[in-house]
Amino acid sequence: MVLNTVSLIIAIALVVVTYLYMRHTKRLANDTKRMADIMSQEFELKIAPIIQIEKRDGHFQGNFGSINYEIINKGLEPVHIREIVLLWWYKEMPSENGKKEVKIDGVMAAGELKKFTIQLSKRDFVGNNSAGKDKNLFSLRGLITGKMYAIWIDRNGNEFKTRDFLLESPF
Repeated sequence: MVLNTVSLIIAIALVVVTYLYMRHTKRLANDTKRMADIMSQEFELKIAPIIQIEKRDGHFQGNFGSINYEIINKGLEPVHIREIVLLWWYKEMPSENGKKEVKIDGVMAAGELKKFTIQLSKRDFVGNNSAGKDKNLFSLRGLITGKMYAIWIDRNGNEFKTRDFLLESPF
């Protein structure tokens, strides 16, 4: 009888120890998974490019002009920029839109700044729109808005698009 009681106490003690060990192991596994997720996110942030596009100045003469922009790689790794895309539309008529692309196709080092110019003509913006036909290129500024983004290529050759940079006026 005493032997059965001792066996029962030992069995209960083993069940409690096993339960505590399993709970501790599960907590360690969750902590390890959480740390792995954090490290993975930090690594992705380090290699993901942080590209910024800024408008500088422009030159207009009649129906032609050029706008100077800067693209800056604020990330920690070099990035291969393929092209810059300018999308524009009339504020009153978003269906009247257009696209202008500038090929850059080069690798930008971390912290590097590159200047690029977009050549414009009135013909790029007027098209079928009768509202802008009697205006020169510079006076179209208040009628047009747009956005700009860069297309970059990762180490595996996959193309990605940066976030959109909204422009009150593309020029």
